[in-house]
Order: sequence, then C-alpha cells, then structure tokens
Amino acid sequence: MGEKQHKEKLFEKSVDFETHYNLGLAYKDMEMFEDAIKELEIAVRANPKEYSNKEYFICCKNLGLSFARLGMIKQAIVWYKRALNVPDQLEQEYFFVKQELSLVKRILKNYSNSINDDEDSFYIC
Repeated sequence: MGEKQHKEKLFEKSVDFETHYNLGLAYKDMEMFEDAIKELEIAVRANPKEYSNKEYFICCKNLGLSFARLGMIKQAIVWYKRALNVPDQLEQEYFFVKQELSLVKRILKNYSNSINDDEDSFYIC
C-alpha cells in the first residue's frame, strides 16, 4: 500500500469515529436512544488512538443514559461503570455518572424485589 493510500485509510478511520460519535450524540439529544446506542457503540469500538479520554467518557456516559432510558438497566450499569473508570475527567462529570448509576441500581433493586414479591404472592394463592 502506498503512502497516499495509507494516509487516506487513516483519515477514513478518524472520520468514521467522528461521524459515529457525533451521530450518536445527536440521536441521544433527539431521544432516539436505540440509534444513539448503535452509533456510540461503533464509536467506542474504534481504535482508542482515534479519540481522547474525554470523548470515550462521553460515549460511555451517553450509552449508560440511553440504555437506562430504554429500561435496559444492566447494560446502563455496565456503561456507567466504564465511564467512572476513565481517568482525568471533571469531578462534576463523575458526580453526574455516580448519581445516574445510583438511580439505575435502585431501579434494578426495586424491580428484583417486586418480582420476588409477585412470586411469593403467587405461591400463597
């Protein structure tokens, strides 16, 4: 592969990340969460050299938010935890993710408790 072709391939990859990253954020803002998840997951699978810690953090946070809004709590927890593991972010950003993570964990716990309550009442009847 020639030098020019190699540079074009590198450019295509970085454009690909940017395209999926920006589309994912736009879909999330329009509350099109399924599309946001698809695009942001493609973006985070890109070569880590193509994006900064900040961009990765934003992807993880918005994946968590999108999964949570679709009621996919376990997936939301996974992505929120990944966001919290990204170094060098503003404390207020971590705080937001911690709050969201706490909320979805409570939802999951309440859901699990309600299933157990329903099972108990089923056997009592």
